[in-house]
Amino acid sequence: VWLLMLLLAPVASSAVPVREVKDMAGRKVVLPAQVRRIVCIGGALRYVVYLQGLDRVVGVEALEQKKQWASAARLYSLAVADKVRGMPVIGEGGPGRLPDFERLIALSPDLVVAMGVSSGQAEIIQERSGIPVLLLQYGNSVGTLDLTLVREAMVLLGRVLGKEKRAESLVRFL
Repeated sequence: VWLLMLLLAPVASSAVPVREVKDMAGRKVVLPAQVRRIVCIGGALRYVVYLQGLDRVVGVEALEQKKQWASAARLYSLAVADKVRGMPVIGEGGPGRLPDFERLIALSPDLVVAMGVSSGQAEIIQERSGIPVLLLQYGNSVGTLDLTLVREAMVLLGRVLGKEKRAESLVRFL
């Protein structure tokens, strides 16, 4: 089996054009040149919504579908509640919780966009699922918002999703 995997690896890797980016934890992440299917975890959905990329989301955490989470602190959830409610769930979500790997893999996303997740957790998700994980940050500690990091996250995610103009517009607004 290992020999077969080694023989097929160059064929599989050359079939899809890839690129390498550095995420906000300094990790090198190899992802498809064009990211069409994503799953968001740990609060990253808000950034995808801000960048007008909800059409690429193929799965969410159960927390995103719960009405009590739609609040003033999460205004984006009010705008997308109907669309998100019908999406497949990849796990409960919440601090320190990893996704259900079978559900995640079954959705075949090109990328997992993560926020509020440690680099160690991102590595575990990537290793167990075989799906690249892009880690974004919005602050230096829990509950702290750093506008410089928010801008960096918008620009990075905008570049990854091909939404650079939208990201530039949001950064100018901020």
